[in-house]
Amino acid sequence: VSVLEIYNERVRDLLAPGPGVNHVDVHEVRSDHLGASFRCPEATHRPAAHPEDALAALAEGMKRRETARTDMNHHSSRSHLIFTLSVTQTDQELGATLRGRLHVVDLAGSERLKRSMASDTSPYARQGSRGLSPCTARTPRDQRREAGEINKSLSQLALVIQRLTNSSNSSLHMVPYRDSMLTRLLAESFGGSSKTCLIITCSAQTADREETRCSLEFGKRAKLVKNKAEINLEVACEPSPVMQALVAKEIEDLQHQKEEMLREKETLVAERAVTLDRLRHTEHCLSEAVADLLESQKQHVAEVRGLEDQQAAVHRHWIRAATEAAETQESCTAELAWLHRERLALHEELLSAASAM
Repeated sequence: VSVLEIYNERVRDLLAPGPGVNHVDVHEVRSDHLGASFRCPEATHRPAAHPEDALAALAEGMKRRETARTDMNHHSSRSHLIFTLSVTQTDQELGATLRGRLHVVDLAGSERLKRSMASDTSPYARQGSRGLSPCTARTPRDQRREAGEINKSLSQLALVIQRLTNSSNSSLHMVPYRDSMLTRLLAESFGGSSKTCLIITCSAQTADREETRCSLEFGKRAKLVKNKAEINLEVACEPSPVMQALVAKEIEDLQHQKEEMLREKETLVAERAVTLDRLRHTEHCLSEAVADLLESQKQHVAEVRGLEDQQAAVHRHWIRAATEAAETQESCTAELAWLHRERLALHEELLSAASAM
């Protein structure tokens, strides 16, 4: 395990023996498949056989971390802390080595100088740091410089995240990992081959709503970064016989799978051809059925129109016959009335003749 501190853009080894401050350099290591990464080979790497050993090393580093008393926090962190747990697992039979690295990072919070920094007359201006830190007292100028370096490194981290989420823009393709110590040491965590979890801590106070909003926006932007997690596997130059046998068996299995897939492909191609033939036959039958239906519909329409014409002719004939019958009835009625009048006149004449006689 190792415990590093980034204080005023310098990296400190918090597990180094002795009471003094031990600064370490950050070296860039490049590889073909991982790109640029940064390491601190001079830092103390303490063995930890049990979880308690790792926690003890972390507690020791926390005691030596730079802190100060401000107007907002009596134990304000003045640096970024990086706790690294490295694990190596080697399989002698396979000749392979698995390497894993866990970074637990405590980022110092972004600060507004007007709210958090002690003024020249503040009783907190010259409070010293905690634990074994060599700086036993601070001036307001020192604290303002610390806050400025913290905000600067967080701004550089935000810029890295912004570049990673806007990679489609060619003008912003270069990711500025080298612009700060924090972004160098976290290069693999953002946009690298690691799995990253980011925890945003916010204040529920109304007075801190602006800082809370900025923190949430930072987390929202960080969620858009896409990492490609990879297993760090190292294989010896000369594979062991067991490894060679496993590789040969894997190749044989893959060859069998390939042949099986080819046979399945041929079967699927044949089934597809049969299905296409059936589909074409069905489409042909459907086209003929539609043509027959359309022809039958045309004949039906013609028959309906003929029946409608016959119905119209019968209706006209009926109207004409009804008109002629009405006229005949009217003529007969008139003739009957005339005959009735003639009969009455004849009767009167007979009566007159009878009375005359």
